[in-house]
Amino acid sequence: MLDYTEDFKKVLIGVFVASFVFMGVSIGLSAMGINYFSVSEPNTMLRIILNGLKYLIISSVFWFAVAYLTKEKKAALVAFFIKLSFLGYMIFQLLTQVTNDESVLSFYWPDRIFSLIAYVTFGLMAFKNARGLYMILVFFALIGIGFGMPGTYQIMIDPLLSAVGLGGIMEFEISAGEGSYTYLNVFYIFASNLNLLLEVIVFWFVYTAIRLGNKFDISLRTIKVSQKVDTVSFSIIYLILGLGLVLSIFALGHIYLLNEEINNEVHVVRVFEVIGLCIGIYIIASLYRNFIVSFFVSKGFYPRWLYLLLNIPLINVFAWIILVLRYPNQSALDGNDISVGLMQVKKSQKSFVMDGKNKRIKNNLFLFIFAILLIIIVQMDKIGFKDGDFFRILSVSLSSIGLIFWYFNDKKAAFFLLAIQLFIIILNGVFLLDFQMGVVVILGLANVIVYYPLFHFDRFKFVGSDDDILSENDIHVEGKSIQ
Repeated sequence: MLDYTEDFKKVLIGVFVASFVFMGVSIGLSAMGINYFSVSEPNTMLRIILNGLKYLIISSVFWFAVAYLTKEKKAALVAFFIKLSFLGYMIFQLLTQVTNDESVLSFYWPDRIFSLIAYVTFGLMAFKNARGLYMILVFFALIGIGFGMPGTYQIMIDPLLSAVGLGGIMEFEISAGEGSYTYLNVFYIFASNLNLLLEVIVFWFVYTAIRLGNKFDISLRTIKVSQKVDTVSFSIIYLILGLGLVLSIFALGHIYLLNEEINNEVHVVRVFEVIGLCIGIYIIASLYRNFIVSFFVSKGFYPRWLYLLLNIPLINVFAWIILVLRYPNQSALDGNDISVGLMQVKKSQKSFVMDGKNKRIKNNLFLFIFAILLIIIVQMDKIGFKDGDFFRILSVSLSSIGLIFWYFNDKKAAFFLLAIQLFIIILNGVFLLDFQMGVVVILGLANVIVYYPLFHFDRFKFVGSDDDILSENDIHVEGKSIQ
């Protein structure tokens, strides 16, 4: 759950503004030929100072935000000094290496390890029991962002731009003196500077999820309803979480490409990367899903067509415009009366069940998917498939239709699909079987999580406080409890 308090709103706006300030500074320095992102320039004292100063400022902003949100100042201070230990390591590496060609890659995992220690230390100090160990989920949620930037650009953004004749439009070469130049990728700068805000959001999500009750909800289907989310804040979080989800998905794709270029042997590190990134996608996708659901609930209705459209690339831009224009800052929940909010959610869940759990959406989606598969089978010759592929494609299509129908109508289907997809992703990632299949299955894994409330909204638990939870056992339609 994402506890949307007034303090969180202040932090959200403040860090969002700071991220764009950092972005402007990065672009400005690059335009002057001073680029600390470069991997080909000597490690001059100026570059070392810029790297160290940037890391210090970003770490300070993050842990100050954590201390302000959680009120755990001592724990945040200790975690901050743990992160500073990495700063010392980074400066030492920069001083002892002639170029940054190797150190850029060697910095990634040490930075993540120091972050892991900082997160867990904070958790143990803040919760004062073993529940603090769940802060490790923050580490997994953010583990793939570094891989995701080049992965997203190489696999998705650049090919799409090239397809419309705009390839390379986001890449620039800026003169850095006689006979030298600085490389600038606008997407990398944009994504890297928004990482800070994503880290704050994910950290607050995991922290509040652990704080709720005595038992951690590993399914991440508990949502707080006693909150009002304005459209500006919704737009910022929707953008950041959407970016984080895309980066996480394509991070695995980048790992496939990176390892295919090196060798095809099985490595322990790659196994850890693949499993860790799958956990990260689960967390990011759940946070993204829960936030949108909580926004819909705050407006007094359950996820329907607009929720579906918000998660379809390109179309989601228009869906977002419709959403913020149609429901500007109105709320069906009374933030001062938790019982009113919970009763409103109970009413929405009853309506969802009585509507056949979005029966109309299910039928239309099923017909659409069936039509697409039918067109592929009928047009096999024109598409380029061989005759021998007919039965294989037919069997895969029928199996897919069966699984989709099951997912639409059975709440347990999602767990089976997630297990199968996770197995395929790990197998494919470890042995590098098929790059394209890996990316498709990863996308399917995220979709199973994101679209779950569209068909099983009644499976979610809603909370107004740590002890006031509304679950599916509290929902009754025509005298029968929903199971």
